[in-house]
Amino acid sequence: MRRGRHGRGGYGTLRLTIMALSVDLVVKGAARVFLFGKTVPLVLGFRLELHLNPGVSFGLTPTLGWAVGLLGLAVLLGLTWASRGGTGRAGCGLALLWAGGLSNALERLFLGRVTDFLFVPLRRLPLVPLSGLYLNLADLWLFFGAVLLLLGACSRHAVMLNSK
Repeated sequence: MRRGRHGRGGYGTLRLTIMALSVDLVVKGAARVFLFGKTVPLVLGFRLELHLNPGVSFGLTPTLGWAVGLLGLAVLLGLTWASRGGTGRAGCGLALLWAGGLSNALERLFLGRVTDFLFVPLRRLPLVPLSGLYLNLADLWLFFGAVLLLLGACSRHAVMLNSK
């Protein structure tokens, strides 16, 4: 296994995956207990509100969540294999992608739905027909993981171009 910049190799990314997965599952459990039947207004139209999503990402459709979850994990497995685990930004990105993907997949498997608890309003955006999206930490892990993976790929590509 390749060693990372700080000499931890793949163990640092495994720890990040486990930590992010654990935090997400604990927060979702707390949301199911403390937000049941409640809405907590935040700022700018954001609010904490329990939403049990049987469908796909961000509460957009009510069906096929299990199929999208399995497809996502298959794609993630392919990305991990293609990058050979990765280190640095790419490794952290893969760790966050695994944490978010596994968390949502485990919830779909054991609960039949995913727990979302943060409502993000979108009504101010032209061309967006949705009033808002429901999110959880796993969705944020997936977003930030994808960004880090992309940044890692771009920096690796830049290094390859500069070395020629």
